[in-house]
Amino acid sequence: MKLTQIVELMQGELNNTPAIDAFNGVAFEISRLKKGNLFFAKNTDEIDVAVTMGAYGIVYDQDVVINDVEIAWIQVKDIQESMMRLLRYLLLSKNIEVFCLQDREFEIFSQICNDDSLLCYDDNVDFLLEKLFYNDAYFRYIVFAESRPLQYILDYTPSIVPQEQIIDIRVATLFDIQFYYNLLSYRLYLPILFVKELRAVLYFCANYKISFDLNLFKTLKSVQPNFIDSTPKILEYGSSDKVVIAQDNLQDFVRYVDYIAQNGKWGKMMVFAPEDCQEEFISPVVKYSDEYELLDFLKTEYFNFGLIFGLSNVELMKLMENKTPKVRTSLFDDFE
Repeated sequence: MKLTQIVELMQGELNNTPAIDAFNGVAFEISRLKKGNLFFAKNTDEIDVAVTMGAYGIVYDQDVVINDVEIAWIQVKDIQESMMRLLRYLLLSKNIEVFCLQDREFEIFSQICNDDSLLCYDDNVDFLLEKLFYNDAYFRYIVFAESRPLQYILDYTPSIVPQEQIIDIRVATLFDIQFYYNLLSYRLYLPILFVKELRAVLYFCANYKISFDLNLFKTLKSVQPNFIDSTPKILEYGSSDKVVIAQDNLQDFVRYVDYIAQNGKWGKMMVFAPEDCQEEFISPVVKYSDEYELLDFLKTEYFNFGLIFGLSNVELMKLMENKTPKVRTSLFDDFE
């Protein structure tokens, strides 16, 4: 891409008269920089290294010392904003259609999609720009999640939940479903609570001829059930009658609490929430002051379904993996 075009698109200022007039790519990390690239200096301490490695231009938003007048020095008000402006231009010039999915839809879609002509945006603008910058790069669509919007993107197409059922559910438990889709049988570790999102994704893929494979789906990490023992320690799926699920989004949490209350009446449900939480739930709430007290509650309280508000499911899994008490060796234990 031509130097003058990039400066204009990013609303930047060229602070010298360089010998070069174009770039063969962009780089945002020193480890990925190649000779001829335009380097976005998010860390100005890396500029000297970038110049030594053969960068043809430097984009910066702080005061720097120009130490090589042969390359382009482009000053912008804000690097992140300039990147988004460049991204918007690339999307428009390449006629790439942008789609917005609900968060759970995106979580399902990003797992099952195996279409090389499509990119999933997960807050990594660097990745998109690196992919789209080259003239021979071909992509039909970019898909992003509602909670992670693409700034400066004026037009996008939202997902649609189809009126028709699309899938034929045969068996459904609290945390997995068995169904037929296009005459093929599948079993997914997906609560029937999220079948609407699954239908929306399948309809989206079929409608826009996007290649996918349902067998690639693993689980919704944001809401997956964690089967635990009394220590507490995470066990294999289905190997315990004690399950914990965490959620930091209130709307999703309430939805899950209602789901378990309606469909898991055979077991005891317990809700855990931070001390400063003022929300009221349909189940009694145990307040925890910090993560350590939460772990103690999970160890000592009796329940079948422990629904935890205030941290994400991924954070809960890391907490349990890192904070689980270690088993101490007794003097009377045998040594191998």
